[in-house]
Amino acid sequence: MAEEPALEGRTESIDKIGEGNKLLSSNVTSMVLDGETISLGLLSRLMKITSSKKTMDMFFYALRRRAFTALVCQNEMEDMAEATFYRCIKKLLQEKFVITVMRVPRGPRRRRGKGGPIPVIYAVLDYDPEDVVKAIKTHKRFKSPKYQEAHKVAQLILDEYINMNVPQPEIKYVLILQVLKSRIKSVQPDLADLVARDLHEQGIKIWR
Repeated sequence: MAEEPALEGRTESIDKIGEGNKLLSSNVTSMVLDGETISLGLLSRLMKITSSKKTMDMFFYALRRRAFTALVCQNEMEDMAEATFYRCIKKLLQEKFVITVMRVPRGPRRRRGKGGPIPVIYAVLDYDPEDVVKAIKTHKRFKSPKYQEAHKVAQLILDEYINMNVPQPEIKYVLILQVLKSRIKSVQPDLADLVARDLHEQGIKIWR
């Protein structure tokens, strides 16, 4: 299994890291706006990642997601194998398009040294602390087998039942129940609610 990049220094609170990073972000912005020389430097960094389609895909994913873990990225991007993820993230880290922020907080029952390395949270330079909170929540959901099943059903509904070309895509809650019944031959209200929440977070309005 590929290793997570080492974090520099101590793990700090989300708020403290976010405050410090605003300065870094503002410096980068001012550098880009200062003149042609710095802009060419940014262009040079971009050129270094354009040779790999996967790295470019992850670059744009990072801009949309703002903060993420390897698990989140691999579940949300198509054909993103573990080895490919670490190869791409290494390049984005080298060119300072993303940074390592902190590790996913340990659960109350997890003992130090048990269960393998703790996943790293990556983020774009101008991330907000709320982006990190969302990444942590999404990571924990993807660790849940029930949530993984709900996410698969949500993607199935998105692909086969929802018209994404309208201003406000919507479905009826009963459709979720029908899909679940046809997929796993039973209706589980808690699983249906997870599917509805997943769809809602992707901008789909749910009519009950």
